[in-house]
Amino acid sequence: MASLDGDVLTFDSTQPLGIKWATPSGGSGSSLTATGVKTGSYTAAAGDLVTCDTTSAAFTVTLPNAPADKTQVCVKIVAQASGHAVTVGSAGSDVIDTSTCTSATLSCVRQALLFQYAASSKIWYIIADNASVTCGGLLNISLFPTIGLEIDQCISVIQAETYGSTTTMNLATANWHSLTLTGNTTIALSNVGTNQQFTIMLTQNSSGGHTVTWFPGIKWSGGTVPTLSTAGGAIDLFTFKQIGSASYLGCVAGQAFA
Repeated sequence: MASLDGDVLTFDSTQPLGIKWATPSGGSGSSLTATGVKTGSYTAAAGDLVTCDTTSAAFTVTLPNAPADKTQVCVKIVAQASGHAVTVGSAGSDVIDTSTCTSATLSCVRQALLFQYAASSKIWYIIADNASVTCGGLLNISLFPTIGLEIDQCISVIQAETYGSTTTMNLATANWHSLTLTGNTTIALSNVGTNQQFTIMLTQNSSGGHTVTWFPGIKWSGGTVPTLSTAGGAIDLFTFKQIGSASYLGCVAGQAFA
């Protein structure tokens, strides 16, 4: 199934795999146009590829109001901190995917949503969402006729955490979390998925010697809570598997990387 430059992947139930390459609205070779990186609320134009940086705060991207049929807009998070999300909202009487929904959310870095407008029904349809790859879990394309594939992800975002006396890691944003210790801290978790496996990377700052108090419910390999490396700049890796409500298996994946 070859493509031409500028073609886009679309659903087509007449095709053996239920998808095909097609020339997008606007003619051969037309494509989305990247905006400058947005750090605050923005109203998109037809054909925008809106790149978003939520390092400072969450914000909203508003889709064009009643544009031409088959207009496409893509919204993507390119940088993120503290789990700040991007909300994509519709304008006027337009809706998103259903007759009652007026917003969609991007929750992790590198996630992108591709929208296409149906003028007759005033609906922005989400025709592509890479959250399964960028945010963890399985890419489930069972909506493709006849195949119903599931593809395991092989990459993972590393979510950089901000140090505090208590550092809460939001496991909905990534399966890898990193923290530079500038003092002692208590590590807490939020939004843990059922049977989720995750890794925490701890780095001592140049002074070193800092300690952590772990979240409750960990059954450590060997039955002993591991001791952190104390040298300045030392990196320790710990991997966990959720096995029940507030219950985890924990093990040392590696220590004293330098």
